[in-house]
Amino acid sequence: MAIVSFDVIEHLEKYEEYVENILKLLKPDGMLIIGCPNRLELFNWNKEWNPFHFQEFSPYQMKRLLTKYFDEVKMGGQDFVSQDKREILRKMNLGLYREEIRKKRPFFLIRPFVNKRNYLPEHLKIKLSHEDISIKMEPGEDILNKSFGIVAVAKQPKANL
Repeated sequence: MAIVSFDVIEHLEKYEEYVENILKLLKPDGMLIIGCPNRLELFNWNKEWNPFHFQEFSPYQMKRLLTKYFDEVKMGGQDFVSQDKREILRKMNLGLYREEIRKKRPFFLIRPFVNKRNYLPEHLKIKLSHEDISIKMEPGEDILNKSFGIVAVAKQPKANL
């Protein structure tokens, strides 16, 4: 059995209790697959702290948390296949296209990843699917630190907890 959790843990004030509750649900041969934004790269996407995040993890912090509860933890990075799409989304998140968008629709306030794509200039209208995202397990440290998301696979829950 596996428990999968993406983009949840960073929203929880008591994230250690969250992992402890997952442990209670896991069988001894179960695994946890968990993902969250990568704080090291998130800072390059938006220098302001997300007000909905209690904790933003670096790869090192996530591994340290999970090795407290699991004997085997493999880290990976989640990133865009197309670096062009990645860069457009990063710049949108930083607000670097605001003026261009306001020219087309002056009263529209940009929010990242909006669904109202008809307000965007043509070169900013991009579609994303599961094929646009790749997950690389055990990448080099440089790749892991620069990926937009962290993915960890944790196995062998520690019995003494």
